[in-house]
Amino acid sequence: MDTVAAIENFYLFFQGILLFQVLFFGVLFLLTRRKEIFYYSLMTFVTSVYFFLNAPDTFFNIDEIIIFNAAWYSYINFALLLSMMLLYLIFLREIFDETYQKPYVQLVYRSTLILALITYIVFVICTYFDYDSDLVFYAAHVINGPFCTLIIIYNFHKKGNVRLLIIGMFVVFTGVIVTMIMTIRYNQGHFGYYIEKYPLLYVRIGMLIDILLFQFYLIINWVDQEKKLALQKINAQLEIAKMKNEINRELHDNVGTSLSKINLQSYMAVQKLDDPGFDASNIFTSIQTEAQTTIQKIKEIVSSEDLLMNFSLCSKTKAYAEDMCESKGIQFKNSIDLQSDIALSLEKKYQLFLIAKEAINNSVKYSEASQIEVELKSQKDGFFMKIKDNGIGYDLNKIKSGQGIINMKYRAKRIHADIQIMSQHAIGTTITVFLEKGKA
Repeated sequence: MDTVAAIENFYLFFQGILLFQVLFFGVLFLLTRRKEIFYYSLMTFVTSVYFFLNAPDTFFNIDEIIIFNAAWYSYINFALLLSMMLLYLIFLREIFDETYQKPYVQLVYRSTLILALITYIVFVICTYFDYDSDLVFYAAHVINGPFCTLIIIYNFHKKGNVRLLIIGMFVVFTGVIVTMIMTIRYNQGHFGYYIEKYPLLYVRIGMLIDILLFQFYLIINWVDQEKKLALQKINAQLEIAKMKNEINRELHDNVGTSLSKINLQSYMAVQKLDDPGFDASNIFTSIQTEAQTTIQKIKEIVSSEDLLMNFSLCSKTKAYAEDMCESKGIQFKNSIDLQSDIALSLEKKYQLFLIAKEAINNSVKYSEASQIEVELKSQKDGFFMKIKDNGIGYDLNKIKSGQGIINMKYRAKRIHADIQIMSQHAIGTTITVFLEKGKA
């Protein structure tokens, strides 16, 4: 087999690979709905059309002179070329979203999109008025070069799966540069050698390598994601177990104490029931009150496993604060971002809720406040919670820490959060909790 036949067979093989990739990535997008796969599939389709157009004799046995001399060829060919470059640009933006968030990278990205539109307009004008458009055509090959260079610079040091994409980018970019050089030589009449007669050979080789590397990236990435999902499931089950232990502890400490008190009061009532001077109404009222309090504690503590899996700190805190404030006619000031607790683990959300509940309960019952403000929000360096009232306040140096304050400090320490309690007489009390990002 001679060299020409080998190259043309490679063209056919590569085009078959491209068409298969269009189908493969298209189905994959329908299954995953991931944007980067959609853009890669679309780019592969446009690339396939571009190569069909530029090798009509190989694929359709049509004389290339007929296609290349057609009035529409230059406009469509250049549009396909720019589309290939821009779709690859958009694909890289989706993959390297963290790098894209850098202001300078965003500027280069947006400038490239605008420059692509200007480039096509300039090319159309030059072609229509029969001006020399070669320079514009060559420049289009490297229009996304600055953006690709930034992506490589910012991610070259990274290890793992992303290395496959960086290598693929470098290979494709090298293929594009060589193709551009060979295209220039071909247009100048230098095609005495096979390497010059087939300028699109190099970008095809580069893209073939890039496609294979991207598929390896997808496969390895999927395996890693499955491992992470499995680990997350195990961690979620461990957190549920921890929370159940916490519930058991609270049942023992709080409910157990109340039941013991009811038992003792009941025993005293039975012993003195025949005593004519014994007023049983007070002790029975006390038993009833204690029983109601115990029932409420059980309702608050015990929750189903499904609720634990979908525990929302912000929603639950907001609902609790609204109910408590409404019961006492207190104005509730809501500064809660309902989506801010997404990054928090289940245990941390639960412990923060118990701190918030204790603080709100204390404000409603003892502060004589007319307004309570609850703030929950995610910050750049962590998660912030504040419960503030405008009540009577108290002197932190004089008042003895009750079980409520001790519990809040214990829960904050348990999740490695910083808690501050500030109170001033006639001004009110403010409790803030901050959970650092690395600990959230």
